[in-house]
Amino acid sequence: MRTPEPSISAIETPELLHLSTGSTIWMLLIGVFAPPLLALLNVYVNHRLAPWACTTGHGVVLHATSLLIVFVVIVTGVVSGRRLARIWSARAVLSRLGVMAIAGVFESAAFAVAILVTWLPSEYLLACGR
Repeated sequence: MRTPEPSISAIETPELLHLSTGSTIWMLLIGVFAPPLLALLNVYVNHRLAPWACTTGHGVVLHATSLLIVFVVIVTGVVSGRRLARIWSARAVLSRLGVMAIAGVFESAAFAVAILVTWLPSEYLLACGR
């Protein structure tokens, strides 16, 4: 009677071992947790800067901070997307790494839109009352 060979999970195959390194997991964690934290940072920074920017006439600072934070959120989405492309190119099954990469891409897109929507009132409703 033959004994069955032990099955190898998708993450243990040689072509996928490089995907489970610590740097990949950290990049995916940043992709998942950075967009919501950056959206909160955007609200906080603009709230703290608004009195100074309006009294000194530097309202552009409010727009610059929002655009900078949107740029960083988009970069986290691109990093997650590149990790997702690596996982798919290795023909991996959708594992924890794949789900984290997909979540990072979608969160980045959603929070970039949310930050832009919170920026609109400061631009069109004249936050500084010009």
